[in-house]
Amino acid sequence: MHPGASSAERCWPIESFAIVATQILNKFPDIDIELLGGAGEIERNNQLIQLLLPFSERVINSAGKTNLKQLVEKIASLQCLIVGDTGPLHIAIAVKTPTVVMFRGMKHAAGTRPLQDLALHKVLIAEEGADLSSIKPDDILKEVYEIISSE
Repeated sequence: MHPGASSAERCWPIESFAIVATQILNKFPDIDIELLGGAGEIERNNQLIQLLLPFSERVINSAGKTNLKQLVEKIASLQCLIVGDTGPLHIAIAVKTPTVVMFRGMKHAAGTRPLQDLALHKVLIAEEGADLSSIKPDDILKEVYEIISSE
């Protein structure tokens, strides 16, 4: 998961990430969750970890701990990346890592959403004028389950 972004309006609510992570960790006992991000996203990831304390041994905060080469390698090794419109999304597209990606409207998705390998990339777009919170955890989980079960 990459819960952060360059600005607050581009971030899906941390509580929504917690709901999704909890459901995944409950449903798939053999799956761990790694939280990606830059040094500026460490605190946001720590907030999410606080909401996931019962699963603390299965949640890793890698924010600020990778250089670009390591981040590319890490993203390439993931089963699925849940992400907004951020740099890691574009890395995932390039290395063909399946994604569930959120955009805050079609005008924000135009030109930046995945245009190839559409079977790998599940794109959820908030209605125009709505923020990312209009995308519900169940919407994300449906797509994640589809990706994980197809492997």
